[in-house]
Amino acid sequence: MTDRDERQAGQGMTDPDKQQTGQGMTDPDKQQTGQGMTDPDKQQTGQGMTDPDKQQSDERVTARPAPGRASGTSGRDTGTSGRHTGHPVAFLRLHHATFTMPVGEEGRARAFYGGVLGMTEVPKPTTMRPVGCWFGTGGVEIHGLPDEDFRPNRLGHPAILVDDLDALAARLAGHGVVVETDDRFPGHRRFHTYDCFGNQLEFLQADP
Repeated sequence: MTDRDERQAGQGMTDPDKQQTGQGMTDPDKQQTGQGMTDPDKQQTGQGMTDPDKQQSDERVTARPAPGRASGTSGRDTGTSGRHTGHPVAFLRLHHATFTMPVGEEGRARAFYGGVLGMTEVPKPTTMRPVGCWFGTGGVEIHGLPDEDFRPNRLGHPAILVDDLDALAARLAGHGVVVETDDRFPGHRRFHTYDCFGNQLEFLQADP
């Protein structure tokens, strides 16, 4: 047909309304929310996308300690691997052992550790509570601590090397302290005994 109106509205032509909303075209509303398109809300929270709240929550769950810090540690080298200092930490010697005693029994502790064993009382630092008592001799220290729920330690004990096991055994026996000899430790002679509170002690001497 040659009529201009028919050329604009006839078959094969495009209705302007259909151009925006017809089949095969894209409705602006559908462009934002239709199938195959991305809803801005879904873009943030939909499947395959990251919810900012979840992102923070996941980060809290999977957060790792800062370098040099493990859970419950101060970040200082613990000497277990040498990974911080480049070499293993050497354990030099045991600084002190500890025994417990009933509250208010410092006098009995002094009578045994000072009088019977012959150790010297070591002054406690003024920064610590003025209870209990410390003893030392020959680089060995034993610290006595009062315990309101005191129970004698019959198993765990310090083992102290001495230069004359027989002389010490005789000294203890002279004070009525029972000495139990034990020859099951190769390379050493030793005996076990108990302090005035029932805590076990071990003394030993290396074979010549």
